[in-house]
Amino acid sequence: MIFIFFGLLIISFFVIILSIKRSKQRQTAKLKKLKQIKNELRLQSEKYISENKHRIKELEEQLLQSTTLSDELKKQLENEKEKLQFSNEFVKLKNKENERSLNNIRQTAIFRLFMEQAEHDTPQKISEENWQELENVIKQEYKDFKSNLNNLCNPTLTEYRVCLLLKAHVEPVKIAVIIMRAKNSVSSIRSRLYQKAFGCKGSAKDWDEVIYSL
Repeated sequence: MIFIFFGLLIISFFVIILSIKRSKQRQTAKLKKLKQIKNELRLQSEKYISENKHRIKELEEQLLQSTTLSDELKKQLENEKEKLQFSNEFVKLKNKENERSLNNIRQTAIFRLFMEQAEHDTPQKISEENWQELENVIKQEYKDFKSNLNNLCNPTLTEYRVCLLLKAHVEPVKIAVIIMRAKNSVSSIRSRLYQKAFGCKGSAKDWDEVIYSL
C-alpha cells in the first residue's frame, strides 16, 4: 500500500508538472499571436505609411548628395527607398481590399435588415436563418474568419454573433440592440474575449482591433 501510495504521488506530481508546462506553452503561443496581430495592425496603419514617407524623404535628400556618396552606399539607400515605397503601396492595396470587402458586406440585404432592427423602437429577436445568412455573407469576404476566431478563443454563440457584427463594423450600441443586451454587456463581452484569447487584460476596443485584423 505504501509503494502504491508513493507511486500514485509521483505520477500525480509529473501530471501536474506536465500540465503547468503545457499551460505555459499555450500562454506563450497566445502572446506570440497577440504580438503578431499588433504588428499586422501597425503595418496597416496610416501612421506606418506616414513614417515610411518621412524616411523616403530623408533618403531622397541623402541621395541628392550623390557626389559625396560611394556607389555602394548610394545603392543601399536606393534599395531602402524602393522597399519602403513597395511596402507603402502594398499596405494601401491591402487596405483598399479590406474596404471593398466591408462595403460588399454592408450593401447586402441581410446587413440592411440587421441595421433596420438596430434602429427599430421595439426590435424583435433575429431568426437563426438570418444569423446564418449574415455569417455566410461575411464568410464570402473573409473565408477564414470563423476558424481564425475559434483558434483564438472558441467563443460562445452570443460571443460569436457579437464578433460577426464587429467584423461588419457595427457600432457597439447597435450590437446591444440587435442581441437584446445592455450596452455595458456588449463591452464586457468584448473585453472578456480579449482575456480568453490572450490570457491578459485588454479593453473592448483592443478586441475590436483584433477582430478587424482577422
